[in-house]
Amino acid sequence: MDTIDFKTTLPSYRARHRVFDAIDVPPLQYLMIDGHGDPNSSPDFTSAIETLYPLAYAMKIFSNNELGRDYVVPPLHAVMPNISAEQPTSDRLRRARCLRPEHCSARGHRSVPHLALRCLRPR
Repeated sequence: MDTIDFKTTLPSYRARHRVFDAIDVPPLQYLMIDGHGDPNSSPDFTSAIETLYPLAYAMKIFSNNELGRDYVVPPLHAVMPNISAEQPTSDRLRRARCLRPEHCSARGHRSVPHLALRCLRPR
């Protein structure tokens, strides 16, 4: 079984050194969670990240064990919608997201995130 690595299979997911590329970004699905405050010191933002990664890894384990498709958990991206220069860093909303594989989409497998959470529970 091959392991999918989105950093190498999606051109829109990587940047080449010293090369400017115009790319088309396909519609992608993400696991997302909002956090508030400075990412370096905010407990709210830290809590958001601590929620996102266990779910991403649980989905990976579920995908490998139940669907027979393994992949590398993609890196986390944090975006800041509605940035204002006057707004202090500690007051900003930040959205953390991690790419969700298409084979784990809500359309194809509605229960994947729910079932993946079972991997987090001790047996």
